[in-house]
Amino acid sequence: MISRSDAAVDARLVRTRAGWCWIAGEGTLLKGSALPYATKKGAMESLRNAFPFHSLDSSCLRELQEALVALFAGEGFRPRVKCDWSRVTSFQAAVYKALRRVRFGQIITYGELALRAGHAGAARGVGSAMARNPFAPFVPCHRVVASGMTLGGFSAAGGLITKRLLLNLEGHKLSETRVVTSAAQRR
Repeated sequence: MISRSDAAVDARLVRTRAGWCWIAGEGTLLKGSALPYATKKGAMESLRNAFPFHSLDSSCLRELQEALVALFAGEGFRPRVKCDWSRVTSFQAAVYKALRRVRFGQIITYGELALRAGHAGAARGVGSAMARNPFAPFVPCHRVVASGMTLGGFSAAGGLITKRLLLNLEGHKLSETRVVTSAAQRR
């Protein structure tokens, strides 16, 4: 879904300790982002797929770049960013907006997120929305787990390894397949 306004998108590749991310925006509006790829080439291909017409601008989006670097350095993550909801469905927007209210260090189940988004019983739909999240980690889909605190899936670059890394960076203790202790429980 490419619109005429996407031709004006500025983008930047961001190197973090976990790999290469990208962010794309127009002014202060986030149009899209991606979690780390192992290589710069992989991140660039992902960016080109999402925004074929973009300009790489080394001076744009500096605050978001700094937020990504800080996140993967284990320094926390609290950027304030305005997302371009025009690229997602109304259901996805409701889910993403509800998820943005889940604070750093907290987790939520797919079912609870569906309820908070005003779509009780739509846990599978929430899972689909997470798989299509164009704003990760600014819309923190890694904070969503299955019932029983199992990790569930994760379709972003790196898969469950990336989800586990992000949850660990937020202070969660994990077993192989589940959250054992959440950061919020230890406070």
